[in-house]
Amino acid sequence: MEKRSSPRIELDLAVTAVVDGARIPCTIKNLSDTGAFLLVDSNYRDTLPDELIDKRAFFTINAMPQSMSTFYGRIVRFCCDVKKRFIAVQLINN
Repeated sequence: MEKRSSPRIELDLAVTAVVDGARIPCTIKNLSDTGAFLLVDSNYRDTLPDELIDKRAFFTINAMPQSMSTFYGRIVRFCCDVKKRFIAVQLINN
């Protein structure tokens, strides 16, 4: 049973995250009214320093017009396993 205040929508869409001016290719794995979970492209997974946590970021879904597909938030954590790195983003109003 879903206990979140905002249910997640499962996705698999290419996005570009921008943090401190760095463009990071990702795939959005899920999205809700309050957050997003991004899978970092394998070429970039080792280049994300922990200092980016709590930084403002935005990401754009590449397959949609920019006016409808840009989301703003702050990085709340990185999640890792052996081969993958994820960015958890808390969405904020711009």
